[in-house]
Amino acid sequence: MSSTSRPARSVGRRPSWLQHLCRAVGVDHNPLCRPVDRARSRAIVLAAAGLALSLGLGAGAAVGGLAATQRQAAEQAARLHPVDSVLLTRAQPKTSPALGAGTSGYQARVTWNYPPGQRRTADVDVSGPAAAGSGTVLWLDAGGRPAEHGPATEVDLVADAVCLGLSVLAGLAMITGGLFSARRHTLQGRAQNGWRLSWEHVEPTWSGRGPRAWQVGE
Repeated sequence: MSSTSRPARSVGRRPSWLQHLCRAVGVDHNPLCRPVDRARSRAIVLAAAGLALSLGLGAGAAVGGLAATQRQAAEQAARLHPVDSVLLTRAQPKTSPALGAGTSGYQARVTWNYPPGQRRTADVDVSGPAAAGSGTVLWLDAGGRPAEHGPATEVDLVADAVCLGLSVLAGLAMITGGLFSARRHTLQGRAQNGWRLSWEHVEPTWSGRGPRAWQVGE
């Protein structure tokens, strides 16, 4: 008759998340569980809750930031209107004093008709390198003057919102990680001190150097 044996439970295996949660709320009645073990489990559960909260706040910041920037872009687009223009010169890179020899965009002389029948010409910023005779969309303000830039695109808005959400998440996660690391260091010191005190009481009896050993020797 064959019998099946259950695999032996590994000694020193780390507690699962459920065990940490049970310890944190005080429903784990393991007699070997020390107060410092329960405190460590509470720290782990609080750190996990902090990371989950950080993720939620990061997502909320991204959604809220996207909604706010979309409203701003819509208001800006309402004050501007696009017209078709033609480049009279090849787009040249602009140099920025702050960047040294680096470029800060491109500029070209363009011409457009606005109001209808009135041709205008000006040096404006363009999106990138382009040859003379190329067509481009020019954004004008209410007075018919070229705006510094057009309304932000949806891709730019989403990218900014994602960056905002990740920044909030990273900041809160760093705070949570720092607090958990400090708490873990404190509990580790408390555990080592507890082991030292316990060993001071147990070691004389275990090694035979206790008071009873001296009495027997006499």
